[in-house]
Amino acid sequence: MAERIRLLIPAGERQSHLIPCRWVADSEVKDGWAKPEEECLLGSLQWSAVVLGERTIDLEVSLLRASHEAEGPPSIRWLQQKSSGRSFQGSFVPAEDPLFTDHDPAAFDAVLFEFDNTYSWWTEKEVELVTIRTSLEPANSGPPPLPALRPLSPLLRCTGCGPWGSELLGVCSELPKLRVPAAPTHGENSSNNNSNNNNIGDEKEQQTLRFVEKLDFWLEAAAAQCPEPSEASEVLGADAILSGILQLRSMCREPIVKVKASRSSSKLAAVLDSTSLGKNPPSEEAASFLGGASEQSEETALGLDDGPLTGGGEGEQQP
Repeated sequence: MAERIRLLIPAGERQSHLIPCRWVADSEVKDGWAKPEEECLLGSLQWSAVVLGERTIDLEVSLLRASHEAEGPPSIRWLQQKSSGRSFQGSFVPAEDPLFTDHDPAAFDAVLFEFDNTYSWWTEKEVELVTIRTSLEPANSGPPPLPALRPLSPLLRCTGCGPWGSELLGVCSELPKLRVPAAPTHGENSSNNNSNNNNIGDEKEQQTLRFVEKLDFWLEAAAAQCPEPSEASEVLGADAILSGILQLRSMCREPIVKVKASRSSSKLAAVLDSTSLGKNPPSEEAASFLGGASEQSEETALGLDDGPLTGGGEGEQQP
């Protein structure tokens, strides 16, 4: 709470001003409810006094405390010794002052400002005094506790009454429990395991086949780079290297041919199964596949599918 007053001190006189340390706070209206009045204790006080007209005056500030005796006079403690000047500033916080930390704040009566103009016989002085006073907060004061939450009312359940209650009840009773996964049957487990194993086997087979095809491609490129037979090639062993390359190529081509033949057989069996018993006549794609498969099988049987693996030298051929 801030307060600003002007004091007129006549020539040759003294004048005092009291700031009470206990006061009743004004009632407040919040959310439509009037807050009851309560007594406040001094928590801190700041003051500033200025003599107008660039004149000087004497000022002393003291604290009046209630006496231990019921009828005794109040005791005085100096907060600011008597001094002369044109402006004065100071503050008093009982909780931070070592002289008053052990005292009960309720025992403080008032802060006394005494202005002395007795040394000036002919000139009166006008003083402007500004004070800022705060109340003492209760110890360990915190935010008020939140009100307890009211329990939520249970949701209304359908009891089957009304024109649509029975239908809604029937729909709700048929809803599955989503938290419990459906247990698969024995047949589904075995089929899933078989499909997973087949997928793993197919993937490994594809990786091996790609490796063999790459190796065959590299060997073919190496064989194409071999020079024609000569005395130098015989001395350096180029003919033996070419012979080894051709042997490796034959080893690579053998699994490739087997895999292609097995895939053709699987596709042929699937097409025959779909067109069995005359239920599903063969489509154009199936007919063309059957024709191509028969021709490929004949070529494979006759050894026409893959040409002879030849190198750079004469007479070095291997089927």
